[in-house]
Amino acid sequence: MSVNGANFIDTVISTINRLSGILQQSESSNREDSITAADPTYKPDTATFKKNDIYYIIGQQSGALKRKHRPNLIRTIDELATSTRVSLGDRCYLGCHVIPNEHQHENSIRYRDKVFCGTFEKDGNMFITTSQDCVVRIYDTTGNRPIWRKSIHATDVGWSILDTSVSPDGRLFVYSSWSENLHLCQIDGQSEESVTLELNPLENRFCVFSLKFSANGEEILCGASDTSLYVYSLSAQKRTLLIPAHNDEVNAVCFADRSSHILFTGGDDGLVKVWDRRVLNEANARPVGVLAGHRNGVTFVDSKGDGRYLLSNSKDQSIKLWDVRRFADHEGIEATLAAVGDQRWDYRWQPVRKSQRIATWTPLPGDVSVMTYSSADTYSVSLFANIYHRPALYLYRLCFRKGLRL
Repeated sequence: MSVNGANFIDTVISTINRLSGILQQSESSNREDSITAADPTYKPDTATFKKNDIYYIIGQQSGALKRKHRPNLIRTIDELATSTRVSLGDRCYLGCHVIPNEHQHENSIRYRDKVFCGTFEKDGNMFITTSQDCVVRIYDTTGNRPIWRKSIHATDVGWSILDTSVSPDGRLFVYSSWSENLHLCQIDGQSEESVTLELNPLENRFCVFSLKFSANGEEILCGASDTSLYVYSLSAQKRTLLIPAHNDEVNAVCFADRSSHILFTGGDDGLVKVWDRRVLNEANARPVGVLAGHRNGVTFVDSKGDGRYLLSNSKDQSIKLWDVRRFADHEGIEATLAAVGDQRWDYRWQPVRKSQRIATWTPLPGDVSVMTYSSADTYSVSLFANIYHRPALYLYRLCFRKGLRL
């Protein structure tokens, strides 16, 4: 697979389209205008992307930009384990040549009930799943096939476990449900006991849809059904932050980088918001910026880890790449809110119409995204691939039904 010079963008787009099918389970529909995969006629607009720094950053990190002298692959492979002279770009250049070229999956895990969450430990050696049967299953993924390691019967579960997050040291994980509390559990050992973390929300019917551990493992960031953003401190053993974040449910949260100062949130109002905790006041909470351009609610956000770029996945069947140095103006925010308000389609049970996907090809007024990717049917998440300290060069998309594909 050639990835140099002018073909770089086309290669990235085709790679993303290939990878989007690795974990996808398609659902048949009798409607002629329903679709389950990206339309091959879609021609993404890469003009803004090519003008942004990320085009050159990824090109340099992947070794895809033109060079006067190509690296000697045999010598480079031989030096990878024995020398520090091999540049990051050369290592990534090699890595780019082993991306799968076919729609395939390595392993399947089948369940009787719908799967709502799948979370890898930071180093990829452990995988945690939750489903509507209220059981947390932990798998060892160090080998070629996932091996069941432990099951935990969750407590205080309303309807289903909706999200999990693994601590940076890989010793603990936390889960949420339709409950006022979070539950913290040990990964190692045979104990199924959990520690209850009380968020003390202001509403009785309450759910945390999204969870993230901070880089130091001392805080848990939460996005909730009451439109609010929460931070729970494990050292203080209490909620330390509660702010109204969106006009609708908060479906997605993440930290921008390891400092934990900058937060990203995505809501059912279709907006992605950026928050700086250093200037955040609970009495008058305001984001430092808003990213607008989606036509429906945001289901997931993920940071590149550099405090600058992030991805958002939406019910409008698109994935957007953002640069937080450019925020939306009033026109862009109002256009997104209006588009979301006009939606009469529910992604949970209605098939995706081709007209819906085509609509995302035309940007809304004030759309400030760097790039828009047409995705397959959106039921869950999109994320940056950042495995074993490689730069986050690719996007992966996961679709969960009654099972998982790895």
